[in-house]
Amino acid sequence: SPYFMHLRGECYLYTGEYYKAMDCFMNCSAILEEDSFNLNYLINKSLGNVTSQKITQLHYQKMVIKLWKNVDVPDMQIKQAIFAKQFCVTKEEENFIWSNIFLESLNVCDYQQAYMALVSNPVSQ
Repeated sequence: SPYFMHLRGECYLYTGEYYKAMDCFMNCSAILEEDSFNLNYLINKSLGNVTSQKITQLHYQKMVIKLWKNVDVPDMQIKQAIFAKQFCVTKEEENFIWSNIFLESLNVCDYQQAYMALVSNPVSQ
């Protein structure tokens, strides 16, 4: 189930096994279903009857990005954000993702990627 896959990923995350955590989060994303009640509840209690798979995926990706941020692993946060781009529906969502990539790229001194994120952000154009 996606819910248990996600929880396993969190366990790996907090034990410092970051690549195993990323694998779990990616596998969870691949099998995420709209009717996965426990995972939808975990993502956001206020989603209600949202039916768009992209919206559910984006909420999940944003939640995982925040998990990476909480444990201060910017490289993985960037990878998760790059993966999450495909689920953006609006320019505001893209702005959130690109801004995240930009800031974390600066944190790891990857200035080329930071510049790419800056010029790719639809809000900055």
